[in-house]
Amino acid sequence: MRAGCLGASSSSLDVRLVGDHLGRRTHIRASKLKPPVLGVAAYLFVKATEAARARAPRDWRLAVWCVLVFPIIGLLAIPFPQLLGNGKGLAQAGF
Repeated sequence: MRAGCLGASSSSLDVRLVGDHLGRRTHIRASKLKPPVLGVAAYLFVKATEAARARAPRDWRLAVWCVLVFPIIGLLAIPFPQLLGNGKGLAQAGF
């Protein structure tokens, strides 16, 4: 009985090691692919925020946009109160 237990655990250990080896290979490929992809995404994010900042209203239009947008946010906050928070409540509601 004892030899059977050792044999069973040995074969399951071998299977686990093979699966672990394949997982590591996939992890290494993913770790080589993620930095360039995230770098490009970060670059595009910076360019998008710079473009948005350059087009943001700075004169009398800013007051007009505030008068238009704040009531819309208030109306949306009635059915979705998470909108008024710092994002923590929205993240907790999603997960």
